[in-house]
Amino acid sequence: MDQVTLKKHLTYKEGHLWWVQPPKFLTYLQGKSFGQLTDDGYIRGSLLGNRYFEHRLVWLYHYGVWPREFLDHINRTRNDNSIENLREANRSQNGHNTTSKPGSSSKYLGVGWHKGNNKWISRLRINGKLHHLGYFGKESDAADAYTLAKARMTCDAAIAAHGITLTEWTE
Repeated sequence: MDQVTLKKHLTYKEGHLWWVQPPKFLTYLQGKSFGQLTDDGYIRGSLLGNRYFEHRLVWLYHYGVWPREFLDHINRTRNDNSIENLREANRSQNGHNTTSKPGSSSKYLGVGWHKGNNKWISRLRINGKLHHLGYFGKESDAADAYTLAKARMTCDAAIAAHGITLTEWTE
């Protein structure tokens, strides 16, 4: 699939793709939205015999290239495929833009109840390495430690990636 072929069949408006030239045997789709909502909240559909996630096609539609790895929905709404809500990310970056999983002992990401210590534990995984941030009496304190460490580690990684020191960055 390339951008020219995509734009021949679909158009983009209001954060979604719409059929302008559906396959001959599906002409009833003309003017209708592309794809269906999946059980996990994404929009997925078929085009020229292949299945695609709408957000990946939206990226191709706007930039003319496929995303290199993952596309992150900035606002965490999986069916909001407005181009302003999409950004390229690697697995680690994509995993950080999430909320606490259902069934977790805490409502905060990176925080859990440690039965052995009878306290809240805060941990952060960056590039596959798990960082222990401490044990806390209050859940909110553990969440604050996670938020602060995440901001610091993300900032440090961004600074290192651009080859500048912290001193140069703050001047």
